Amino acid sequence: VQIQLQLQTEPEPESEPEDVCRKGAESDAAAAADDGSAPDHELKVQMCSTDNLEKICTLHASTGPVCFFRPWKLAPGWFPLGHMAQAGLQVPVQSVLAASSPGHDEDLMPPVAYDKVFEDPETGCSVWKPIAPAGYVAVGQIVCANSERPTADDVVCVRERFTEPGDLGAKAWTNEAGDGTVLWGLQPQSRAGRAVGSFWGSSGYSAKPTEDVFVLAVDGCDDDGSSMAPPHSRLTPMSPTAMMLANVLKQDAALRRVRSSQLPRSSFDATAGLRRAITTKQTIPSVMLEKPELRKTE
Repeated sequence: VQIQLQLQTEPEPESEPEDVCRKGAESDAAAAADDGSAPDHELKVQMCSTDNLEKICTLHASTGPVCFFRPWKLAPGWFPLGHMAQAGLQVPVQSVLAASSPGHDEDLMPPVAYDKVFEDPETGCSVWKPIAPAGYVAVGQIVCANSERPTADDVVCVRERFTEPGDLGAKAWTNEAGDGTVLWGLQPQSRAGRAVGSFWGSSGYSAKPTEDVFVLAVDGCDDDGSSMAPPHSRLTPMSPTAMMLANVLKQDAALRRVRSSQLPRSSFDATAGLRRAITTKQTIPSVMLEKPELRKTE
């Protein structure tokens, strides 16, 4: 579903210094209007993972590949806060947040522009930094499968009152052979913040950028927004089936570390059969859910 936000535009300034002054005045006015008090409503958020993520492109480097995903199949009124970067080529196991503010459309605004952070000369895959309007901040960056500039509805910026200061976490990807672009994970500085699940890119190899980054404020977010999204968007970090499969795979790995001669063959057969039943969504016989008995042979 393609979402377009209507934004009241103002006349463009005649020169850059006037634009800076105008933005500073707008920021001061917004701060005065907020009066330092907490908002009287919350920003609704939902987690997007697996079925709600669409792969954009893959970047390769000496440190390994990284895949980029974006939220999709969002219900009307829900917007991406950023895209997700995940190391490796496996299916996404992480999640990224989308947001909605019913009745308060002014809480979420599209960027006024984008700055290109990186472009892969081979694939054209490009990373972009959203430039937020005055009084708003970007809480994540986005990726395009080509070198074309993103559109206004690819991501939204959040009103400052709903955010907290963030920090750059672990490196998600480094372009060691090129300009030294580094993609960093975003994390909160304290328990008052909540990471969106996106990333922040900068150039300069291992040096962390000095610019301010932001995450969502825990007190300003409401996770009870699942009713605003379609059924396939009501996801938890890990479904019961996925949790069961993870436990089975963990048990299977432990069994294989033991010499097969010390275990009855039925133990491996039961575990393998349960794994096949889960991955193919078959009905799991109750006897297979019982823990296989492990007996040591003398």
